[in-house]
Amino acid sequence: MPPTTAPPTTAPIDPIDDLVATIERDLNLGEAMLFEIGADPSAPDVRAKAETYFVGRSLENVLAGTEGLVADDLILLPSPTTPNVIRLMTDPVLDESGEVTRATAVTCRIDASEVWARVNDGDVRVPIATGSIRIDSESRFVFVDGIWKLDGGQVIRRVEDATDCESAG
Repeated sequence: MPPTTAPPTTAPIDPIDDLVATIERDLNLGEAMLFEIGADPSAPDVRAKAETYFVGRSLENVLAGTEGLVADDLILLPSPTTPNVIRLMTDPVLDESGEVTRATAVTCRIDASEVWARVNDGDVRVPIATGSIRIDSESRFVFVDGIWKLDGGQVIRRVEDATDCESAG
């Protein structure tokens, strides 16, 4: 049989899949930033760090949560067994009509954050809140400075002790 001269085939690029992957990447980098902020909530650069991945109502919530940690001498740490993760459960719907690009999608967030109290001048940490929760939301995002930032949303449902977005919850 003679060798083929046809060019190799490649899978077509799906712009929606690329957009989903990009939004999920940015949202999950924001989750990681929450732990950086939560580990030292009284640091002077908390607002600047939060503004990297959050705007609007989401930014307000992050800053209020950080103020609460400082007021109660608490820190926020990741779970050693269950990672925090955000997944888009629906394809994003884009709105490019204004000055900035916006999108909405249903998201699933696994929040397994642990809240710890610092005692004895921070030498000892005592867990005061552990566990995980799945939060499904109709979420809003804004594309600013090359990053998809969470701009708020509406909770659809909460499922206690959930550890993934794949199960029905």
